[in-house]
Amino acid sequence: MLMKMKKEEKPLLKRIKKYLFIGCGIVAGLFLTIIIIAMIIPEKPSVQIKSIKNDAVITDESLEIKGKYAVVDSVKVNSEDAGLNKSKREFSKFIKLTPGDNIIKVEGIKEGKSEASQEIKVYFDLEGKLYQEKLEAEKKADEDELKERGRMPNYEVVRKENIDNGFSAIIYIDENEVRDYSVSNAIKDFRSKDENKKTKVISLLIFSKNDKSEIEATLEKDSDKSTLQKVSDKGRGDYEKNDKDESLFYFPAGFQGEKLALEVK
Repeated sequence: MLMKMKKEEKPLLKRIKKYLFIGCGIVAGLFLTIIIIAMIIPEKPSVQIKSIKNDAVITDESLEIKGKYAVVDSVKVNSEDAGLNKSKREFSKFIKLTPGDNIIKVEGIKEGKSEASQEIKVYFDLEGKLYQEKLEAEKKADEDELKERGRMPNYEVVRKENIDNGFSAIIYIDENEVRDYSVSNAIKDFRSKDENKKTKVISLLIFSKNDKSEIEATLEKDSDKSTLQKVSDKGRGDYEKNDKDESLFYFPAGFQGEKLALEVK
């Protein structure tokens, strides 16, 4: 019985091998036929835009047109010569769009004649461009403001005097115009010093360094209430610490004007 099965398998294997050889022969024949046809029928001149589709909407005034070409000497985009990469048979050309519809015509030139062409239409959305530029400008402004608000200003601590359980001092911030974040950042940096962590009582007045000469000259003459009133319009910040209680205020127009509470921690 086993011998009989083996005898039946041989013709089947032969048939499979036969079909395989026939299939390979057909594939090889088709491949050879394609090569012969390609040699007999010459490639035609052609140009094809690859970088953008017809009826595309553009929000950039400058547009690079890129594509493929074949069997031409040069390529023109809207009657101007395009750059060629002959090894890859690619062309490219930057063009300037006008608001609204723009017709883009690409021509393949052979022996001085246009032998192939493609024409597409794109829409330059000027309002969209302006809106996009506005969004980008606003984003940059927000990023710049965030960066500015996080910047640590240079400052100088003077007239430090000991008081019960702590000290008082004046801080001059090296800014042309002291802002709320300048005051806040300077105090946060001042508080981060090791010597301040154990101090229970701190009293600080904040001024602009531009006013230092005038304020110091006034304080040298006298330091009573009348003197402090003379320089109060120059004040920009007041920080007070009493054990665990802390407060920080910003004065846009001096100590006698409006005050804004700032976050301390």
